[in-house]
Amino acid sequence: MKKINVKDMGKKFLVGLGLSAFILGIGGATYADSLKERQAKEIEQRLVLNQASKNGLKLISSEEAKEIAIKTAEINSTEVQYIKVKLEQEDDYKIIKGKKIQYVYEVEFLHNGFEYDFDIDAETKEVLKSKVEPWND
Repeated sequence: MKKINVKDMGKKFLVGLGLSAFILGIGGATYADSLKERQAKEIEQRLVLNQASKNGLKLISSEEAKEIAIKTAEINSTEVQYIKVKLEQEDDYKIIKGKKIQYVYEVEFLHNGFEYDFDIDAETKEVLKSKVEPWND
């Protein structure tokens, strides 16, 4: 009959338990970090919208910016795999057609192995930039 060393089994169990707790801790921290990042982005978007409103500007919604980008790309919205929309206060565009561009939606999405990237004037709905690149998983 083989002897079982309970002490060794207990140590192995505790090491395994500790390792599991460590891995779960990292996963939990990563989730918390991504949640904080999402919350920070939402707060940033609200601040930009509030600033535009204080300046007396009426901006289009993020949904409308998405629709403009997808329509410009001539793609059916049901075929878009991933979409990211971010409203920013821009300094890069300066003056276009005698008007200072201040608020721009950056819209990115994937379709059939390509990444589409648009900048849309949040006041006039004008597409300021469009770019398409191959996307690798």
